[in-house]
Amino acid sequence: MLRSSLICLFLLSLSMGKTTNPSSFGIATGSHGWGISYQRILKSNVNSEINFEFRFYDVKGTDEFPISTYYGTKTINEKSLVISPVFAGFRYYPFEGKIENNFSPFVTLKAGPLFIFDGNEEITSFFERWKKAEIHVAFGGHAGIGVKFLSSNVSSLSISAGFDIFPMNETIDDQSQYNGFLFQFEFSWWK
Repeated sequence: MLRSSLICLFLLSLSMGKTTNPSSFGIATGSHGWGISYQRILKSNVNSEINFEFRFYDVKGTDEFPISTYYGTKTINEKSLVISPVFAGFRYYPFEGKIENNFSPFVTLKAGPLFIFDGNEEITSFFERWKKAEIHVAFGGHAGIGVKFLSSNVSSLSISAGFDIFPMNETIDDQSQYNGFLFQFEFSWWK
């Protein structure tokens, strides 16, 4: 299920056609874990962009940690939870054209559905754990600030910090929300 969703989203992004609007790939780390993201700019003008973002975010438990044993590494209090936001967003560049040196500060707001995959931690087999995962859907958002650095005429690097708003519709792994801070590093390129 997860693999087919990721493949569909990737193919959808590729099918948007050749454009002057960039795509970006990045990494994210935050209060509850880490992940990867893919972003596609749908429409842009001088001071703003409308974008689409898909993120794969692996949630770690607050008391989860690895230990070394004679037989290898074992994780204590492991949490098998993945949150995949599919956000539509808006990025605004308030100082575009007013600052030299190829960098642009921005403010971003995003919102959309959250697909939550909750694996059963009691199942030891990785594939069986995720094959029988519970799937939940909620609605969430993100607000943040950042800076985009143009590295060439066909690529850029963005660094941003923000706050994820991830309320759950029910208690999942003993929590009713996974709100928290998030740092993202994205590399963008134009086709």
